[in-house]
Amino acid sequence: MTSVFSSKVLLLAMLSPVVAACKWHEWTLVHSSWVDSYADNIDATIRDEGRFNTADDQLLEYQQVYLECGSTNGVSVQRVITLQDTMTTAGQGRIPISDRAYYQNEQNVPQPGGIPSGLPAGGWSELHSFGTGYKRFIVRASGPQVHCAQSYRDVGGPQNNNPQLGTFGRVWARKSTEKPRESELPSCVPDEKDRPTTTATTTTNGKVEDLLSRMTDAEKLLEDQINAILPQLTDLKAKVVELTSANSKLESEKGVLDERVTELEDSVAADSRGWADRLAALEAKVNAIETTTTTTTTTTTTKARTTTPFPGKSRPQCTSGGCTPSMESNADGGVDIVACCGDVVIHGKTCSADVCELDARVAALEAVVGV
Repeated sequence: MTSVFSSKVLLLAMLSPVVAACKWHEWTLVHSSWVDSYADNIDATIRDEGRFNTADDQLLEYQQVYLECGSTNGVSVQRVITLQDTMTTAGQGRIPISDRAYYQNEQNVPQPGGIPSGLPAGGWSELHSFGTGYKRFIVRASGPQVHCAQSYRDVGGPQNNNPQLGTFGRVWARKSTEKPRESELPSCVPDEKDRPTTTATTTTNGKVEDLLSRMTDAEKLLEDQINAILPQLTDLKAKVVELTSANSKLESEKGVLDERVTELEDSVAADSRGWADRLAALEAKVNAIETTTTTTTTTTTTKARTTTPFPGKSRPQCTSGGCTPSMESNADGGVDIVACCGDVVIHGKTCSADVCELDARVAALEAVVGV
């Protein structure tokens, strides 16, 4: 099926004896074009081969492609592309590339340059992605139109017949994988007297030309849409960076909070241990008080019993109000005292004891220990 990206062309000169005269070195010219406004400056041998595009479905075996073009902007291409497999048609797509070679006439073009891994429907004459920035390699017989590894937006002016965009362009093919020396590239300096006369017949399809024009407009519209979207993508990228930074800050603050929580937990645990130690100390003190109280009581009783002042009954200390006070000893070391009035103070040889005061202190201690 003939591609909509190339004009329908029949060129008898491709099979003429001019190959030997021009030293093509087994290369076959597949696509050729130049712009009319620069025609007088184009080498006559280029014009002699004619302006044409080979149909994509044209049978052709090759494994190397030679691209060449020029412009008045100082941009030019001269490179050989070696493919991994042998192709069988002029516009066969999805072509893996195994090697590239560059020659001295290639100027001001980034290398390796953007040859896509898969070709568009136009094949080698319609490389719409030839490096970054919408650069293209286009060789169209219609128009005529030549893009020599440049973006028409950057160059300015029309796409057709614009020598700044491209003065001429050609695509060659041959069945080989050997990297050619520059002397093995197609060159054409024939002796005019030996050069045979060739006849070329070109048939142009009007519908194809109209479609090519509309495709160019569609490409321009698509580029406008892409250029409109790019600032939005830049803004989104900035927002993503901002959100990433904010998230990092939150993560850092969370780490600080986690450390503070750990400190508080440790502090509470320490305080708990402190209170436990203090409670244990208080319990020890209470136990000591209980022991002291028991010992004091026992000692007081013992001393009181061992210091019996006399045996028998004493005389009453007061006789008013029907009271019969007495102090009695049974000669067993104990003393029983009955007082009717006033305080009772027991005086010993080495100390004195107020019975009421002792009773009050014992009651206080019992309250402390919970007896």
